[in-house]
Amino acid sequence: MYGKIFQSMYDGTISENWKALVTFQQMIVLCDSEGMIDITPLALSKRTCIPLDIIEAGIEYLSQPDPSSRSQEHEGRRIILIDEHRQWGWIIVNHKYYRDLASNDDRREKARLRKQKQRENKSKQSDVTFSHTPSHMSHHADADTDPNTDNTDNTDNTDTQFTLFWETYPKKNGKRDAEKAFRKLNPDKLLFDEMIKALKVQKKSNNWNNENGKYIPNPASWLNGNRWEDESIEKMDDPFAGNVI
Repeated sequence: MYGKIFQSMYDGTISENWKALVTFQQMIVLCDSEGMIDITPLALSKRTCIPLDIIEAGIEYLSQPDPSSRSQEHEGRRIILIDEHRQWGWIIVNHKYYRDLASNDDRREKARLRKQKQRENKSKQSDVTFSHTPSHMSHHADADTDPNTDNTDNTDNTDTQFTLFWETYPKKNGKRDAEKAFRKLNPDKLLFDEMIKALKVQKKSNNWNNENGKYIPNPASWLNGNRWEDESIEKMDDPFAGNVI
């Protein structure tokens, strides 16, 4: 899941041009994790079943400066060409900003579900504890803790995990920010293993190896954006994969 269509889209100036609005929606749906949609207008028309003239009119509007846009990056344009030497293939200008907003929403929801599960586990542990005699109460309170909890020194464990993460990550930018993001995330063993496994796969992707790693996110951005949850590498490398978001 690489993007999210926010309600604000229907409140801004883009809503005044319905052809641009429907074209932009489809570009958000079909773009990759970096906000790129590397296909021709004709291919976009065929994949969405939207007439080519509407797609072309929408692209022309989205490519123009907009002084009334909320963001004035690239003069308010919604999309820019990936390569100025060709007339197709675009990057959604504010994709990273809205992707991060969506990621934050997802993280909050996952955190809420984790806390809910923890409360349920504690409630079950309390029931088990009170079913035993007082002489065994302390023993069971220790034995029945969350099996996913590591009783070793968590600080040392986090240091070790971050060192391994930093050694594995191919882009050595912003180590302090990356370490701060990593400690905030504080992954358990299962999550850390998942992160490293995904990272090793992503390092081999065409996207990351293209143009001297131009599209490799900074380590802190990778962590804050839960980028280990990105689609499989086969889909990331296929510009016609069409990841629905």
